[in-house]
Amino acid sequence: MIELSLEAVASYALTWLLHLLALLALAALARRALAREHVAAREAWLKAALLGAPLTALAQLAWIEAPLGGTIFLARDARASSAAPRERSSAVELGVEQPSSVRDALAHAEEELPTAPEDASPLPSAGLEGTETLRLEPLVAAEQPPRTSLAFLAFALWSLVALALLARHGVRRWRLSQALAHREPVADGPARDLLDALCLEAGFGRGVLLSRSRALRVPVAFGWLRPEICVPASFFDELEEAAWEPLLAHELAHLVRRDPLWLALCRAQAALTLGLPPLRWAERALRADAEWLADAWAAQRTSPLELARCLACVAERTLHARAPRGAFALAGHEEPTLTRRVERLLAPGEVAHAAHGVRGARLAALALCGALALGAPALRSAPPSELELERAASPASPEDKPSSSSSASATHAELRLLERELAELEERVRGTSLEAELAPQLALWAERIELLRAELSLASLPQSVRSNPSR
Repeated sequence: MIELSLEAVASYALTWLLHLLALLALAALARRALAREHVAAREAWLKAALLGAPLTALAQLAWIEAPLGGTIFLARDARASSAAPRERSSAVELGVEQPSSVRDALAHAEEELPTAPEDASPLPSAGLEGTETLRLEPLVAAEQPPRTSLAFLAFALWSLVALALLARHGVRRWRLSQALAHREPVADGPARDLLDALCLEAGFGRGVLLSRSRALRVPVAFGWLRPEICVPASFFDELEEAAWEPLLAHELAHLVRRDPLWLALCRAQAALTLGLPPLRWAERALRADAEWLADAWAAQRTSPLELARCLACVAERTLHARAPRGAFALAGHEEPTLTRRVERLLAPGEVAHAAHGVRGARLAALALCGALALGAPALRSAPPSELELERAASPASPEDKPSSSSSASATHAELRLLERELAELEERVRGTSLEAELAPQLALWAERIELLRAELSLASLPQSVRSNPSR
């Protein structure tokens, strides 16, 4: 059960990783092809890669049985999936003497018979050498201590590193909460009224908390379950009244657009990929797009000039200050730089064209994700071997412990394998000089196998029935 679950996790993880890298590569190409002004369309491709990769991987493995690209089976762990070492037990005496002529003929058959293919089943060789009496010995799986597989070790190592990276993001979020532990809610006043009016205008029905903190140097927006805007306490005394509306509009834009949620999704996938460079690039690009689109959103509800003045005013008070990790700041020093943002706000047409082409980009990205799920090769765990299927089909013991019925089930499975091997041997000697000489012996083997199966069936009956055949 553990091995099967590990194989399923490995199949999904590899499929998700390949889809993620492919979609990020296509998003990078689309961002190069799109005009610089169409920031929302460029961001749509990036978000489609982050959200589409886990969904397309799940759809391909759960619902799409035969993708157009075919199926690639992952190699099974030989130590885990192979049968346990077996011991010979429960030998059954067939009571058939082996003539010396038969031994000599079988020894000579190794030279005359055609070479068996590499994947052919081994021929039954029990009793063909050594003693004068032929013995058929069903193979019964021996109890072996469980061994740790390579797949489990790789999964454990990956889990530890991924959990460590996720814990690092958790520590950053904890530091943010510690830095804001003594913040004070702002329940009334001009700033609270402006924020309520902006929420009403934007149709953002969820209540946004407004707070003030002496530990902050830049205003921040955070939280996607409980959205909140926290402003440095000094701003309430030093900031001009005209700067409050663009400041709150910019921070509210991050919450309306759910930028904290997208950032958390990107960082979680970066941690699960152990910090691959494409994911670090995606996080930087996502933050840059989010800052500029929040500027454009706020400028459309106030004015580009007012927002530019607000950025300059806030920057004067927050020189060299950085926002806590996990939050979006109005005038932080992440890309794009503050100077570049002011230039874009004042450039004609930049704000108006920011949201152009986003609908077409979303439709194209959605179609591409569907094509990826339908057409990309599927990575699946290798199917079980024939012996594993035989054992799985055998009736199990009612109790989860070794018993006589479980041993009989294993013996039945081995007998079926021996029957097939015997038929294969008959086919190989047919038309050769050994056919007439070995035919009586092979027929006797088949008869004894059937007799052994009947004895096993009788042994599986309840003791009361065996002791009283009339019932």
